Amino acid sequence: MIKRSFSSSRILIGTALVTLLAQVAVAQNRAATPAPHALRGVRLSAEDDAPLHTILLRNGRIEAIQPADAAVPPGMVEIDAEGLLAVPGFLDAWTQTGCETPSPVAEQDRPASVGANVLVDMRQANRKGIQPAFEVASAFALDEEGVKSHRKEGFGVVLSSPSGEILAGHSALAVLRDAARRDVIVKGGFLQHAAFRASGSGYPNTLMGFHAQLRQFFYDTQYHFELGARREAGKSGPRPAWDRELMAGVRILDGQEVVLCEAQSARDIRRWIRLSEEFGFQIAIAGGAEAWKAAPELAAKRISVVLDLDWGKEPKDPDAKEESKKGDEEATPEHEGDAPAESTSEQEEPDEAEPGLDYNYHEPEGVLREKRRLWVERRDNALRLQEAGVSVLFGSGSRKASDLMDGLRALVDAGYSKDLVQEALTSSAAQWLGVDEEFGQLEVGYSATLSLWSDDPTQEDAQVTWSFVEGFAEEFEIKEGGGEGPAEGVDLTGTWSITMGSGESGGGSMTLTMDEEGGIKGTALLSETLGEDEQKASVVGSVSGHDVELTFTMDMGDSQAEIVVECELKGDSLKGTGNLNVAGHEMELEVNGKRTPKAGKGGAQ
Repeated sequence: MIKRSFSSSRILIGTALVTLLAQVAVAQNRAATPAPHALRGVRLSAEDDAPLHTILLRNGRIEAIQPADAAVPPGMVEIDAEGLLAVPGFLDAWTQTGCETPSPVAEQDRPASVGANVLVDMRQANRKGIQPAFEVASAFALDEEGVKSHRKEGFGVVLSSPSGEILAGHSALAVLRDAARRDVIVKGGFLQHAAFRASGSGYPNTLMGFHAQLRQFFYDTQYHFELGARREAGKSGPRPAWDRELMAGVRILDGQEVVLCEAQSARDIRRWIRLSEEFGFQIAIAGGAEAWKAAPELAAKRISVVLDLDWGKEPKDPDAKEESKKGDEEATPEHEGDAPAESTSEQEEPDEAEPGLDYNYHEPEGVLREKRRLWVERRDNALRLQEAGVSVLFGSGSRKASDLMDGLRALVDAGYSKDLVQEALTSSAAQWLGVDEEFGQLEVGYSATLSLWSDDPTQEDAQVTWSFVEGFAEEFEIKEGGGEGPAEGVDLTGTWSITMGSGESGGGSMTLTMDEEGGIKGTALLSETLGEDEQKASVVGSVSGHDVELTFTMDMGDSQAEIVVECELKGDSLKGTGNLNVAGHEMELEVNGKRTPKAGKGGAQ
């Protein structure tokens, strides 16, 4: 009896232990669940007198939207958001964020025998620039800083897109939270991406070559499809090769996929339209700097355009400068007797002196006006497209999310509807991407992907205070005067060696100090960059997160030279690009910096 009782106890204990371990295992493998939140006192529209509401979030969904004075269910994390503006999480409809596009494997056949007889047939499957079967979903990677940089601009979803190849592969739709790849991918095998470009050396490397390569691939695809159709029909013929790229090509030509074609010029846009008509596939346009010139064709064929708003640096308006001078003159009336005669005589002396010779080159006003006109055309591109009835969306492309938001605010200042901007970032983007039943709306049952803003997002000083992506919360500190300020551990104080170059190397050193808000002041000694042995420059700048902007100003005779640098801080290294402007001439520079050991307080952690 005792032994049997002991055995029974062992069995019971063992069963309980197995059950307990099983429960632990289930808990460990269960997907993370966000805490339920109650966002009290938010506005749902930008009007100052808009009524206040409370939004309840549970299990990654919007559970309820109720009046602000309604009771909050127990167990919820309450956030005092009184007066903050609730906006659906933005969708970045075209970005390279999270995607490193691999180069296609060009050689896909066995090497030809050099001793064999020469055949009429070309060697098949030269696939340089062609990889339509590539899936971003299989390689998507976004670090915590990459997630944060988009979320602090109000984005919750991105279309992570491959680039740089004739057919680069499929994008993936992903939510912006720090989690495993399988937990953030919403949809893989999305749009196909194309461009008149190919990585690597050798053929094809010209526009004509890109066209020929793409056409050859589509002809191979048609042949592959015909072989498969004959075999299914029981007819004789070769067996079609097992070829993932050709299988993807069949889906393109069969109209099952939209090809997002990267094109900035109107000529390239029309080239893609003609190719799509020739082979019968669906397209949309990404980039589209000159899309307004092809607006009638785009509208007639209902081709959407995803703009990246990369207009380049804004040139000064010479006419605005003249008007300013004229206004200053009119604002200074002449008063008799205000100054004695001898004082007037002294003021006129410089006019009597022979003026010195100005050896600096100054661009003619006609050239300056033309530069300004072309820039305004690019800026107003979205307005012209919208007027023509073209569907307009927005994506950051290869740039930062903050650059896109800056462009959108400038677009609104130029007359574009702020309502259309918000629609293009939310409901219209979600509909175009096929996820409008989950994202892009603040409605019960939709994904708890939204942001709380201090003001209308199209206002210059508007900042995100809270970001929710599928219910997972992140708070951002509001900085006085806008801007995020430096990330924790970031301090640029110290001495740096710096190189700036564009074909020819140049550089020097700089000594910087940074305050707590991220403001930077300092001096620099630059050599070779401007063709001189050494130039002393004053440096001012700011830090936002790990992003650094520096402006170098130096005297060049009677004029000034300016270098505006945008770079990223990683540890004790800076890397980015600069724009040199001197006497009306501009030059792009590659910029690299390295902190002198033990000179500062340390870099980014």
